[in-house]
Amino acid sequence: MRKILLYLFFLGFISTAFAAPQFQVFTNEGGKIISGSRIKVQLLPEESYHQMHLLFEGMIDSKEWKVNQRVINSLPGTDHYYYFEKKKRKKKQNSGSTDLILEYIPNNQNGGFAVEYTIENIQTGTIAFRFEVEYTRSNNSLANERSFEVSEVYPNPVISDANFDFSFPINYREAKIIIRSLLGSVVLQQSFEGTQGTLTMNLSDTPNGIYFYSIIIEGEIKETKKMIIKH
Repeated sequence: MRKILLYLFFLGFISTAFAAPQFQVFTNEGGKIISGSRIKVQLLPEESYHQMHLLFEGMIDSKEWKVNQRVINSLPGTDHYYYFEKKKRKKKQNSGSTDLILEYIPNNQNGGFAVEYTIENIQTGTIAFRFEVEYTRSNNSLANERSFEVSEVYPNPVISDANFDFSFPINYREAKIIIRSLLGSVVLQQSFEGTQGTLTMNLSDTPNGIYFYSIIIEGEIKETKKMIIKH
């Protein structure tokens, strides 16, 4: 009997140690970041400093986690820092907060810089969340102009139909919106048609709740935002 109890205790420990984290990551504007995704930041020629504010919602105790970084593509002459908002520490993790700040200083250097961040459980050593950030800066102001425009969903909350006004410079081969549940499952996806107009998605049969919609252009996630369905 004792062996069985010890075995059950061991199984319980393993399931607890490797359980998925109960937190989600959002940008300061409300866009959801999915683990494994790459965030692309295009800096204007006059920008000498860029700060990104990430919110870790649902993280019960941030002291159980630490942030690791790995430079993927370096750009000599630039500086980058990350710290938790409660107390700033250059290039080091400060536990006790759920707000992560990422800073990039190009120092007038043009080109690309990319870094990977991983969220690691200190007790188990397991990686629970991973994302990449890619910064690009160019002297050519035309290269920094946004090539497409898609409005936020309206109305929000959505009663029946979700509408998106859009304007594209060309007729993209792939341009669509994907709506996902809080668990990440695809609820509905629909492609844009033409270069200008309004995309309407019928959500009358979708249960009430919080969802996230992503704009996909040529296979790349351009942005992800939150929407509410309330019939």
